[in-house]
Amino acid sequence: MKRLMSFFLTICLLLSVVASSTLTVSAAATYDVGKAMNYAANHWNDGKGLCAEFVSNCVQAGGLNIKTMLGTKSCWDAIINKTGLSGKNLTLNSQGYVTKGNNGSLLAKGDVVIQWCYTCNLRPHILICGGYDSKGYATFYAHNGALNNRIYRFSTNSQHKKTCNIGAKVLQLSKLSSKSVSNGNQSSVSPAPTSNLKVNLTSYPTSIAKGSSYGLRGSVTSNYKITSVKGYIINSSGKAVQSTSETPNSTSMDIRYSKINNNLVFGNLSAGNYTLKVVAKDAYGKEKTWSTSFTVKAPASVSKNPDSTLKIELTSYPTSIAKGKSYGLRGSVTSNYKISWVKGYILNSSGKIVQDTLDTPNATSMDIRYAKVNDNLLFNKLAKGTYTLKVVARDTYGKEVTWSKQFKVK
Repeated sequence: MKRLMSFFLTICLLLSVVASSTLTVSAAATYDVGKAMNYAANHWNDGKGLCAEFVSNCVQAGGLNIKTMLGTKSCWDAIINKTGLSGKNLTLNSQGYVTKGNNGSLLAKGDVVIQWCYTCNLRPHILICGGYDSKGYATFYAHNGALNNRIYRFSTNSQHKKTCNIGAKVLQLSKLSSKSVSNGNQSSVSPAPTSNLKVNLTSYPTSIAKGSSYGLRGSVTSNYKITSVKGYIINSSGKAVQSTSETPNSTSMDIRYSKINNNLVFGNLSAGNYTLKVVAKDAYGKEKTWSTSFTVKAPASVSKNPDSTLKIELTSYPTSIAKGKSYGLRGSVTSNYKISWVKGYILNSSGKIVQDTLDTPNATSMDIRYAKVNDNLLFNKLAKGTYTLKVVARDTYGKEVTWSKQFKVK
């Protein structure tokens, strides 16, 4: 009877083990390199936790179901226990950095790298790889200290002696980005999406008269957050004569309302040949460049004609208005030449255009009261804050004048 009971208990125990194993496999998670990188790019300097907590959060964002670990060893071991991966030694160059030439087949974006002291058998730092820079150096995100996709010297650490033999090891999570991971069990799933970053300018100059303004139109889009957009005007010698940058931190950017449009001032350029260049980068690490050539032409000689008397005179404009209140602009634009256009803008405290409009009088005077500048700039639609009202006019002589005043919405 005792033997029968023992046999029965043994069978029950085996069944419970099998059931437990089945549950473990069904709870499989996935690792998405793009999502891990997106988290790293947006949280590298958020001040939440030290290096192990940050890396834990990055791989969790990528879909790896581990606990948030406080120590470098516990974080490293948790990833190994979840994935079944083993650490591989990386080769450092003579300055102590990881390079693509020595480690291109071992290290990729999304992999976790730990600093390893072979002398003390300790692990002082843990990071997540962001890829490689233009010189072939591996770049990393980290906390303590904050690292924003920059190179890192692994051969030294302030907590260790100079005589210590310090290197680095990698867990190749990127190789699991198209597999399901749970305690070493793997099954096929959809691979992580690549970036579809795009720079699309729909309106840009090809040939403009010296002193003329130009409004850029278009967009920058991606399925990952756009981390930076840089704009340049480059002269015929290859020198950037104007530049600006934007950090959208979103998946799209309207160029019309960006610093790219507001800060690149075509009206300040001398006659000559130029290149307009826009470079965008997203959290996936993809970089996209758009460029076009254009010419600024000197105006025809007007030495026999009288100078332009173009003038903008606003006699009534806001200085401080209550939120939701309308305001009627009064004044005039006059010239002894026909006025080609008059542009009106409202800019916020960051210099971003929040409203704009255009009049084309084709006459020597324009009453602002009856113009689009008054009708289309809607002060009652503005949120509380500090703004700038700006009016720019140009006549057929080629003269351009600007009027601007700051005001507050309370």
